[in-house]
Amino acid sequence: MTRSTIFAVVLFPLALWAQSPPATETPVPEVIEEKKEEEKKPVWPPEGRALFEKGLQLGNIKDDPKKSYRRVYQRTFMPTEPKYPFNAVLTFDDQIVPFSDKEASAMEIANDLAPRGARALFFANVPGLASPSIRPFLKIKNREERRKACRTLLETKREIFVTAIRNLIKIKKDDVFLFEVHNHTAFHQNMRSFRLGSARMDCCIEGIRFVEECLDEAYAAERPGFVRDRWFRFPFLAVPRNSAARKEINELFTELGFLSVGETQDSKDYANRSADQAYLSLVAAHAGKRYSVKLGPYSTAQHPVALFHTKTWRDIGPGILKAIDQAMAAEKNE
Repeated sequence: MTRSTIFAVVLFPLALWAQSPPATETPVPEVIEEKKEEEKKPVWPPEGRALFEKGLQLGNIKDDPKKSYRRVYQRTFMPTEPKYPFNAVLTFDDQIVPFSDKEASAMEIANDLAPRGARALFFANVPGLASPSIRPFLKIKNREERRKACRTLLETKREIFVTAIRNLIKIKKDDVFLFEVHNHTAFHQNMRSFRLGSARMDCCIEGIRFVEECLDEAYAAERPGFVRDRWFRFPFLAVPRNSAARKEINELFTELGFLSVGETQDSKDYANRSADQAYLSLVAAHAGKRYSVKLGPYSTAQHPVALFHTKTWRDIGPGILKAIDQAMAAEKNE
């Protein structure tokens, strides 16, 4: 036998071995498939809630608030509540403590809604502060000094703000908490024209963080161990147009575990203070329709969210209570 023949005889079985995996490495497709199935299971939305954008999955924020969810572009979460006769989530924006006696307070709303067992979500600013409050900080060029000056002002409002939140979130009927408070920024600034690194945006972010601290403090005192939803509503429903500013807000939302809350029933009560329009918005919600002053009832609202403003309650309250009472009476008569 020649040397070349021996070489070929040795290589041939080696080639066959290379083509055939060892018996101990038998694939286990069942296990692999199970893992794939587990990865496919959606973890969001939680049961009983729905996202306004179709097909949107953000992940379970409470489990991992550090993930980079796209909250501003894929923007609006529609919270749901137990199926009340009036078929709408009641939300109230702006100051829960009024600037003056001429405006309503959140406690006035709570005192009217509580006997009816109607829950409401309040999106609150810091009492006594508004967009003009940040003007003194615009002249401070150093960002850290500006942040500290802004924080000093905010801290003067902590006690009254935390107390107001606590007074709302402890109200119960039939052992059910009726009211929740969420973040609406500290100064109620229009965020549409924000630029990254600007004094206005820096103060807004500082204020958002401050509101979260106060909410944490209030809930820890009144409902220890309660895991609250971290919802946010943009003042004027205005998202930054600038891409760098949006990215910064997205990162802040990811850090804080925020979801932005939208609306379907908008009676423009902040402008018209009309009890009739507020009433019609809830009548439309009861019929599963969206509502606007210009269009009236239109389209559909699978999860109607009524957008009102705390300060207008004395004007619009009678219309809202009328709609609630009528819906509750109709349910009893069915």
